Amino acid sequence: MSIQSKLVQIEKLLAEIRAQVDGASPAVVKLNKKKAELAALEGKLGSKTPDKDEEKKIKLREQIAKLEAPKPKKGEAKPEADTESASEPEEKPVKAKAKPAAKAEEKPKPAAKEDPRVTRLTGPLLESFKKAMEANGLEPNADAKKAFATYANAMSSDEYASTTLENHMKAYASRPTVMTVSELHEMNGDLKEESPGVFRNTKKKLLTGPPEDDDEEFEDATFEKTKYVIGESTKRVYIPNPDGPDVFAGYWGVGKFYEADM
Repeated sequence: MSIQSKLVQIEKLLAEIRAQVDGASPAVVKLNKKKAELAALEGKLGSKTPDKDEEKKIKLREQIAKLEAPKPKKGEAKPEADTESASEPEEKPVKAKAKPAAKAEEKPKPAAKEDPRVTRLTGPLLESFKKAMEANGLEPNADAKKAFATYANAMSSDEYASTTLENHMKAYASRPTVMTVSELHEMNGDLKEESPGVFRNTKKKLLTGPPEDDDEEFEDATFEKTKYVIGESTKRVYIPNPDGPDVFAGYWGVGKFYEADM
């Protein structure tokens, strides 16, 4: 509704009030006054107290709805309705908004969280972390310490309690860094295969290629008179096994398969 339309509506309501002052019932006069107040607020421009105006609009809408509602037939119910309108109990719902209650409900959330097992690595723990990282060609910098804390704190209680924190550090540091097969192929001369598909470079850093892809297509290939199946996108090499799952053997073009046709 435009501002001009709202002003017209206000004037109309005021005219109705003036026309009904002498002959209309108090309830009708009151209803029209409330409507005029609401229309005036809705047509207000550049308010300095928008929050208070919005709160008053809510009160007026509730009061108008009550005044327009059908009155009960029982005579004793009328004074109750008039008392409610006169005392304006509508302030109670506004004051008792759910915001404070919601904040109170949010407070217990931190208590539900488990205390972090690893917050800061200092002293002997920091030395153990440095040793584990450096043994795998990794730098024990601030980002690495934060990443390890996230790794350890994400474990289940049973996983964390299964061994010492130092062993968790070793397991974290010995996780291979994932690289593309092309990258591994280019640095093949500096790689030593630790296990199928896992290599260690000259800086003692563990490297591996892409993980399994459930939607991958495979093709047959032969290398040094042995038949294999190869993942078309990951280049993962498997030895066919008719009696069970195929056996992972490495990556096509890396390590023992370096001379294979890429």
